[in-house]
Amino acid sequence: MQQMVVGTGAAALPFPSVDSEMKNPEKIMLQALTTNTESIFVGKSNVVVGGANGGHELPPGGNIILPVSNHRDYYAVAAAASQKLQVTYLAV
Repeated sequence: MQQMVVGTGAAALPFPSVDSEMKNPEKIMLQALTTNTESIFVGKSNVVVGGANGGHELPPGGNIILPVSNHRDYYAVAAAASQKLQVTYLAV
């Protein structure tokens, strides 16, 4: 489990380290912290606030589980700086 700080520019989600027990995850669980003041949008590298380029909106406290084919598939962005996203990789 890792936490990332999301701001107004799209940033790639963190991936488990080489030493991690979860080297080849199949799914990723994302949860926006309830203390966030804005939604976080998760999608491809061109994800934007509002979801105009597709992607998923995570309001404060929201969560989603997505498949992982390539950890570089997912980026996150928010309308305000310092929004927090909990990232957990899962094996099935």
